[in-house]
Amino acid sequence: MEYELLANKNAQLGAEFDFFLLENPDFADQLPKGAKVVLLPEWDKELAEYNIRISEAHKDDGLPIVYIRIENLAPPKSRLINPTMEVVSEGDPVKTEADWKPFHDYWKREVMSEKV
Repeated sequence: MEYELLANKNAQLGAEFDFFLLENPDFADQLPKGAKVVLLPEWDKELAEYNIRISEAHKDDGLPIVYIRIENLAPPKSRLINPTMEVVSEGDPVKTEADWKPFHDYWKREVMSEKV
């Protein structure tokens, strides 16, 4: 798996962990001060192994290292509340499924690829 994809997965997982800490301050309080947090998703062995390798490369920094094992993620859902729509320009409507294919492929590959 290429570095860019691993970095993107870590960024997404890190954001989820940040939300978790905000909602669970008691968990956050248990983290050692200055600790390097290593997220280990159980459903993505390749990412977990990559994160362990990175953490092992930094063991000599003298900072505590904490492994956070994550069993799974809940399905993504929108947090939008009562969105409204206003069409301000008609433009050129999408004519065929092929017009949506690049977006659909991206969505399927990047957003929905995580096993839940």
